[in-house]
Amino acid sequence: EDAVRAWGMTKKTYALPADGVIESDDRHYRFYRWWWEYGIGHAMMCAKVADVIHELRPDIQVWHDPALRQPFVRGRLKGMDQTLHWTYCWPAVERIPLIADEMRLAAVDDQLPVLMLQVISWGSSAIPAQGPYWDYIKRDRSILTAHSPAIMRQTSWMAVSRGIGGLSYHGLETTDANAMYLADDRALVRGVGYRAYMYSNPDALDAITDMSEKVFQPYGMVTKKLSPAKGTVALLLSTTMGVLTGRDSMDFKAGEAGRMFSKLQAAHIPVDVVYEIDLEERGLDGYAAIALPGSRVLPRHLYDMIRKFTAKGGKVIGDQHLAQKFDNVIDLPMKQGAWSPGRLVQEAILAESQTLRNKLDDRIERWVDCDSPSVVLSTLVDGPNRLLFTTNTLKQAGDYVGHYGKALDDGVPQTATVKVRETGVVIYDALAKRVITPHIKDGWAHWKVSLGPGEGRMFAIMPKAIGGVNVQVPTIAKKGDTVKGSIRIEGMENSLTPLRITIRDSQAVVHDYSDYAVAHKGRAAVNLPIAINDPAGHWSVTAQELYGGNQATAYFEVTSDEVETEARFSKGFVPVPEMWRFSKDLDGKGEVKGWHKPGGKDEWQAMSTWQFWDQTIGIHEGVGWYAVDLTIPAAGGKRIALKFGAVDENYSLWINGKFIGDNLDAGTTVWDKPVSVDITDHYLPDKDNHIVVRVKNTIKGGGIWKPVRVVTE
Repeated sequence: EDAVRAWGMTKKTYALPADGVIESDDRHYRFYRWWWEYGIGHAMMCAKVADVIHELRPDIQVWHDPALRQPFVRGRLKGMDQTLHWTYCWPAVERIPLIADEMRLAAVDDQLPVLMLQVISWGSSAIPAQGPYWDYIKRDRSILTAHSPAIMRQTSWMAVSRGIGGLSYHGLETTDANAMYLADDRALVRGVGYRAYMYSNPDALDAITDMSEKVFQPYGMVTKKLSPAKGTVALLLSTTMGVLTGRDSMDFKAGEAGRMFSKLQAAHIPVDVVYEIDLEERGLDGYAAIALPGSRVLPRHLYDMIRKFTAKGGKVIGDQHLAQKFDNVIDLPMKQGAWSPGRLVQEAILAESQTLRNKLDDRIERWVDCDSPSVVLSTLVDGPNRLLFTTNTLKQAGDYVGHYGKALDDGVPQTATVKVRETGVVIYDALAKRVITPHIKDGWAHWKVSLGPGEGRMFAIMPKAIGGVNVQVPTIAKKGDTVKGSIRIEGMENSLTPLRITIRDSQAVVHDYSDYAVAHKGRAAVNLPIAINDPAGHWSVTAQELYGGNQATAYFEVTSDEVETEARFSKGFVPVPEMWRFSKDLDGKGEVKGWHKPGGKDEWQAMSTWQFWDQTIGIHEGVGWYAVDLTIPAAGGKRIALKFGAVDENYSLWINGKFIGDNLDAGTTVWDKPVSVDITDHYLPDKDNHIVVRVKNTIKGGGIWKPVRVVTE
């Protein structure tokens, strides 16, 4: 009867025990855990809506945002295709990996976790609302500021380094005051930038674009399929704390949990974020310590589990809110509040990370380490290979909002030494696509990493080098066909490989189907539809693996149809060259000028009769003339035909200055049809014959665009 608040109890409605332990059958604890995991009507409604949508449109992805405004339970949004959650970058930028990891914890049934990063933040996190500047900046109740480029780079790198399934951004409109003006009628009264969107940093959008082009698009299809390496410390996000203390989960992760996570991260101690259900299922085997941020209350069964863990030498990391009594406690108080000035927060994180190293180094064995606590390390596992991310989190107050004294909004470049406990490995600097030669010392491979403000790097670390790249495609394909090929990456049979596939047509134009892809177990497929208006000729498919930059190219020839294919491999009665002489007829007076007669064409340009003239001279909607000289022998009583694979759109034919015929009456419907003209009685046997074709075209393409043959019938 006293469970009247959906989120849970508060300190006014539920008295926490002095020892911080409740019985596991506590009725409030059991009810609220059931409520959030199974009974909440809102989640049931979302699942039902998703079922209806999927029944009507199975191709539509369904998600609910925010996924993590909950007291740390798994599966609340079962039935959704994705779990999506928005988060502010300020305060506590360094907690972004914690949010990304929790997205995975909350998901069930292969739900794709998508993290939305706010390009904007509450002004009070950056500008003191009680300070002397506030009235001059915004007289409304709040101000929304956009983050600096360094902050957006840092948060984006930290999210992708945890294998997040997708990234989205809210607040991009802050970079366009005019768009905001048009979108909000109230701006007509209050001025452009109502709700403070005018206080933006337009360079933030450039940073996001750069991350998309250099990191997300090339490598995101691989990283989203990988999981972080197992940690040596478990950090508990407690369901009990969430439902019995009234503590908001977002504030908790910005405060106690986010701060403790950030210190462990700065100490380069791998962390597994866990829910209570994860401990119940897997226990604490394999961990050196468990971190209990803000641990005001725990259920008895988990308290007993942790006591047994400490009795075997495991350590507990707690802050000033740790109410339970344990052995082997590392005291790590949160000295600065969630909304404290950024300079003080950064100093506390970096300083106290050394405390953690001193107290835990004898209990853990790192695979990777770094000499700078402001370089965050994160590892994704891909079979025998690992992707190591290094992100520069060092910041200072800039002149965007940093001068107000709260936020550190400007990144600081630095060079650090990174090392891995491997000696017989190959290390690729993925973005640079090159192999690194490390310095080997005491069983570690060391190398220098230079990082710009908020910048990250990705290193692929493998037991052996990537072998060659092999591309296989058919040798010939007709227009309208789908080219099916294969790509093989040697040495990547047990891993994923990011690829860039570049397809160029016969005019060296990059085709729309060029894209990034993933080779699974060293294999990838090429499926390329050839449109009927694609150019004929020799095309190329280039596949480049994006760790070391190895690449290979294969070629295939595009023909129009069976007639054209036959023309390529059969000379017919008389060989007809591909290249004819050509001239535009801009004033339509070519016949008046005698262009249909022999001679006078030395200045005409060469033109292929195997493709549209647009592909050589650009769009020309009008008249063009073709000419060629052919020696045609006597046919011994057989009929002789001049066959055009296709003429776009209409032709007129002359031989030796004599008009033979045309198809002008056919209109525009025969542009892709074969044309056959009987010339038996119109040519000079065993002599040069001057063949002239005038082509009229009204819309793009244009010209003789499929091979010409002289045949006997």
